[in-house]
Amino acid sequence: MSLGVQGLYDVLSSITRQLRAYGARRFVFLNGHGGNVKSLSMASMDLNDAGCLAAVVNWWRVAPQLDPAWGGGHGGAMETSANLAIDPASVDMSQVTDENLLPDIGADMPSTGWNSVSFGGAEVEFPRRLARFASSGWVAEGHDDHPRGASAELGKEMLEGTAAWLQEFTHALEAEKLPEPIDFSRATEHLDQ
Repeated sequence: MSLGVQGLYDVLSSITRQLRAYGARRFVFLNGHGGNVKSLSMASMDLNDAGCLAAVVNWWRVAPQLDPAWGGGHGGAMETSANLAIDPASVDMSQVTDENLLPDIGADMPSTGWNSVSFGGAEVEFPRRLARFASSGWVAEGHDDHPRGASAELGKEMLEGTAAWLQEFTHALEAEKLPEPIDFSRATEHLDQ
């Protein structure tokens, strides 16, 4: 089941509006799904407009910046290791296959990663559903992280390391100055000068 972009945005807006009423001004959204990014970004922009700080932490982007060994694509060793660490019964390693990206746009435009194809030496974005171009669900996105390399130990190390960084980040965010709310009735006055 999916709430969709607007549905998730509405839920986030309702929750953060209530938290703001109780005095919350700093927000950290820990995200684990690419489909949530747009909703989280929209809600974060609204919070910033209201004089709050809101960060979207996409764990799959942060982890490899902390340790390159933790990098990976969709459904690769990184994500599979995290799932093995959290709930080993949810992972069936006998189902792991090679990446096998499909040329769903055409033979002259092979899929190269998440929503991208290659043509004439350049990558072009083609937003579409994963099922159209990744028969296995794994999209390496330039990482060498075949899901066969996954382990609960790697997942535990990666999740604990990322959680420790997130704790430091959250504490550092407490010290940052809040922005002034934007008064949209006066937001374009500078254009008249």
